[in-house]
Amino acid sequence: MDTGDLLVRLTEATGVSGHELAIRDVVRDVWAPYVDKIREDALGNLIAHRRGTPGADPDSGAAPDGVPSVALAGHQDEIGLMVTAIEDGGFLRFTTVGGWPSR
Repeated sequence: MDTGDLLVRLTEATGVSGHELAIRDVVRDVWAPYVDKIREDALGNLIAHRRGTPGADPDSGAAPDGVPSVALAGHQDEIGLMVTAIEDGGFLRFTTVGGWPSR
């Protein structure tokens, strides 16, 4: 997949905290050809495993003794804003959805 196309798909998929289904589907689609196993847990996290060393256990991810493993982690959600009021003059009042730095 072309990097530009991938960026378009990732940035156009909605994923406000608690509503990450669209972005999860994009990530699952993109990862599927590169991993041996992919699953979703009860919280909606995607967990993918790629067997890299002969003898690694695909269910637990355990590698043979002395062989290093690598874990990558990231967020699927995006920060959202929800308009709570429209003031005279068109100013908006809003609240945040998900983590938002107060500064």
